Amino acid sequence: AGLYCLHGQPGTGKSAFALQAAAQVDAPALYVSAEMAAKELIRRMAARITRTPRRKLMSGTLDPAEEMELLRRTMEVVGKIRIVDAASEPADVPFIVEQVREMREQDPDKHMFVIIDSLHSWVGGITADEQDVTEYEAIGDGIRALRSLSDKYNIPVLFLAERNRMSMKEGGLSAVAGSRAAEYRSDVVMSLDWVEYKDDDTDHSNDPVRELTLAIHKNRFGPSGGRIGMMFVGDTQSFSAM
Repeated sequence: AGLYCLHGQPGTGKSAFALQAAAQVDAPALYVSAEMAAKELIRRMAARITRTPRRKLMSGTLDPAEEMELLRRTMEVVGKIRIVDAASEPADVPFIVEQVREMREQDPDKHMFVIIDSLHSWVGGITADEQDVTEYEAIGDGIRALRSLSDKYNIPVLFLAERNRMSMKEGGLSAVAGSRAAEYRSDVVMSLDWVEYKDDDTDHSNDPVRELTLAIHKNRFGPSGGRIGMMFVGDTQSFSAM
C-alpha cells in the first residue's frame, strides 16, 4: 500500500515504466490515462511483451492475422490491466473509487494497483469547468484524494507527475510542478533521469538504447537516497536494471 510519485525529464519513459510495473504485479491494475489513448497504450504494451518494434506496429504493414496474434499474446500477459481513457472523458474520483471496489473483488486477497498518468493532466480534466479552482488547489485536492484512496482500500497508488521548470534537469524531492503536496503526502518519491556522459557532446536522444537512473528521494518504508541504473529500449518500450 502507499502513495507513490514518479517524476522525470520529458521522454524518459515514465508511462512505459508504469505500464511495465502494472503488468508485473500479480494483481488487477487500474491504469487511468489522461494523456494517451488506450490504443496507444496497448500498442506500447504489445511492443514490450512481443518484442515487436513500435514503429512496425504503427506502420500498417502487419497483416490482420499477425496483428491479432500479437494482441492475443499481449492480453495473455496484461489481462488484469484495465485502462481508463481519461484523455477523452475525465475520470473523477467517484468513478475511480467505483472501479477500485469492483476490481478488488477479482483478487482473492483484495490486492490491486492504481496508476494515474499523469497527475497534472488528470486533475486538469476533472476541474476544467471549475473556473475558480487554481492549479495549486486542484493538484493538492487530487493528491489528497489519491492518498485517501490508498489508505481506505490499503492499496498502492502511483501517480506520474510533471516537473517544475527550475527542476527540469536536476530533479530531486521538490521537483513536482504546481504544489509541494506530492513531496509531503507521498510515501515514496522517485525520479527518472537520463544519464549524462561527461566530455561527450553527442546527442544521444535518438539512441535505440539509453541509460537512465531511477532515484529514490523519499521512502517512508525504508532508506532513501538509493539510485538504480536502468536501460530503456525505446523500440520495445522496455526497462531493465543494469
